[in-house]
Amino acid sequence: MRQGKTLVVSFLMLAATLSASAQWLLVPMDKAQTDHLKAYGLTFWALQTPREYHAEWLLNYRSGAFVLEDRRDVRAQALAMGVAVEAMDDPKLLAIKSVMEDGNMDTVTLEKAPKIAVYAPPEETVFQDPWDDAVKLALDYAEIPYDTVWDEQVLNGTLQREHYDWLHLHHEDFTGQHGKFYGFYKDVLWYRQRVALFDQESERLGFKRVPDAKGAVALAIRDYIENDGGFVFAMCSAPETMDIALAARAGQVDIVAAELDGSPIDPDYAAKLDFTRTTAFKNFTLITDPYTYEFSDIDNPNPERREESGAEDFTLFEFSAKYDPIPTDDFYKLQAFLAPLDRAQPAADFLAVEKTGEFEARKAQADAEMGRRREALAKFREAAKPKIAAALKKQPAEIADQEFDDAFRMDPSFSAEEKKQFEELKNAVS
Repeated sequence: MRQGKTLVVSFLMLAATLSASAQWLLVPMDKAQTDHLKAYGLTFWALQTPREYHAEWLLNYRSGAFVLEDRRDVRAQALAMGVAVEAMDDPKLLAIKSVMEDGNMDTVTLEKAPKIAVYAPPEETVFQDPWDDAVKLALDYAEIPYDTVWDEQVLNGTLQREHYDWLHLHHEDFTGQHGKFYGFYKDVLWYRQRVALFDQESERLGFKRVPDAKGAVALAIRDYIENDGGFVFAMCSAPETMDIALAARAGQVDIVAAELDGSPIDPDYAAKLDFTRTTAFKNFTLITDPYTYEFSDIDNPNPERREESGAEDFTLFEFSAKYDPIPTDDFYKLQAFLAPLDRAQPAADFLAVEKTGEFEARKAQADAEMGRRREALAKFREAAKPKIAAALKKQPAEIADQEFDDAFRMDPSFSAEEKKQFEELKNAVS
């Protein structure tokens, strides 16, 4: 009996020793991680009330690993979410930080779980885009909670009143040009219905035009940043169109083609843009053609390419982690593409583990489709060039593509149907 009691006590002492020695959980973000998105969710969960556990971000160490308190509920949550964690004690953590001191790495203490708002239409409404919202999909998968806000909430001060720390913007068009989808979708039912509903909603909110309403929203978001210290993460068309709307004085300067809002563009709009109102971009040139799927030259559709590789001449310099908490070593390497179907020359290669047979097949299919579209546009130009050449008094071979495009659009001898076909071909390769 005495020996049995001794064994039990020894086992309990050993368990206590093991528990005490593993004071921390390392959440790796390199290839050892089994679910990177949910790893973010686990860290967010640990920071949430009522837990508010201590958490750190090891910037550039193991692709941006996290350190969490080693608690029973954290381990259980990691197991439930399928997130890989590694137990470690204080000496191990100190050794890691010693290595970090000698490299471009730093420790960032995570103080709280931010209250997040995503700028998006209410669920199950006709204002929804006919495609998935990547932001909401990622947050839902990571199990990170958020609320959605739309124009009325932004304008009535919900962001400030409800104390949101973070606002996420995605495919938004704050210029009121309906995403510049006119060239592609102007005859499609969902687009026509969406335009009509946005007109009605703008009027309900007290604005004459959609550009006025969206401009006011952009202004309210800028105030949220400047006056309330709000954090905003903007991607895709959101950062570009927000600054365009601000430069256009929240709709006071008409930069929108008549096809979209029923009123002509201000002929002196370029001189009236006020770049002192913007948040990030200045001195840009607008692209007002409703058939061109570009808002301005902020998003460069024709960047220079490296002579040796043909890849986009675009690189990120390495930030100093000791001064700027910006990752330069993360699992998801930077990917930059010029167009949805032209992915042959990304600015950074995919990881080897991502280059699956399915990836290669989809890439080959996309390249072939883009090739067919370009060939169709070239054939159209060649067929129409003799008439354009006669009007310009030039030989067809002397006419560059841009010169042809400009002359074709102005030539009254071509029918409306021919011009529609040309714009569709142009948009298909833009």
